[in-house]
Amino acid sequence: MNQALIRFGGVELSHNPKKLSVQRRRTLRSVRTLSGGRIDCPTLSQGEKISGTGELFGESCEADYLKLLAMCGNSTAAVVSIPCFGAFRAVLTSLTLAAEPKDGYIAVDFTFTAAAAEYRPPFGRKTECVTQRSGVDLWDIAYECGCDVSRLVELNPHIRNIRSLKEGERVKLC
Repeated sequence: MNQALIRFGGVELSHNPKKLSVQRRRTLRSVRTLSGGRIDCPTLSQGEKISGTGELFGESCEADYLKLLAMCGNSTAAVVSIPCFGAFRAVLTSLTLAAEPKDGYIAVDFTFTAAAAEYRPPFGRKTECVTQRSGVDLWDIAYECGCDVSRLVELNPHIRNIRSLKEGERVKLC
């Protein structure tokens, strides 16, 4: 299964990050990797920044770049999923070209600023949810249930397209 490593506002940066830095690290939490191992990852507080370098590939890279550029600088937070950090709400505060764009390839430098924690629907002791509308993805569900998308992928091998679930599709939760 091809899992995008960074996703923000519906745009996937599928071969990313090439470089990632965190403004400051407060606490660590243990996260399970897709291979079954565990690594310690920093958690973010409101206002903390994650900067990096990444790449957009393929026929849609220009459209994806323009979509990210339109979201950059506006104060609307969206769910972002970054390896090791899981899914959290953030604002894209900076997006610049890192190199001259080429056909089917755009290199970018980006900065995300963590947003205030927002209300998440309580899942309680539920072990699964049923998608209420099509177009929802595992990143949205990971944010809502407070777990890593890699864990949801591991628990749901029956899901063929983690980028767009069908209405009524069942998802096992963490």
